[in-house]
Amino acid sequence: MGATGRDVALNLKRIRTAAGLTQAELSARIGDLGYKILPASIGKIETQDRRVEVDDLMVLSVALNVSPLSLLLPWTARPRLQASVTGWTRHETSEALWRWGTGDQPLEMSEQLEDAESDVSVFRDHSLPAWLSVAVTVPTYPGDS
Repeated sequence: MGATGRDVALNLKRIRTAAGLTQAELSARIGDLGYKILPASIGKIETQDRRVEVDDLMVLSVALNVSPLSLLLPWTARPRLQASVTGWTRHETSEALWRWGTGDQPLEMSEQLEDAESDVSVFRDHSLPAWLSVAVTVPTYPGDS
């Protein structure tokens, strides 16, 4: 299981317990949505013994009333802590991964301001539907002047 699979498992358990739900109660909520994930399967997901399929991820998000990103992306105590996602070989800050996941900025950007603005614009054009347009901003990092 990759980094994202591990994050889904940890996030599922964290969110479910914070909501005060047992695995059986979450399973029942999922059943009410017309989908089936048995309590034992939820337990296996949380112990990283079962992978989550995309349909599972979406119904878990709906049943828990959270964004799918809440299950997918690393959850850290502070934004500058290092985290990783499956497929990306470098470690990034949790904040950078969340900004990427929400369509705010690409994982990699050019060093030059003009090129970085273009990187962000192209990334958003490819990541977000046209009706969800947002102004292009280039993030600043500690040490930037």
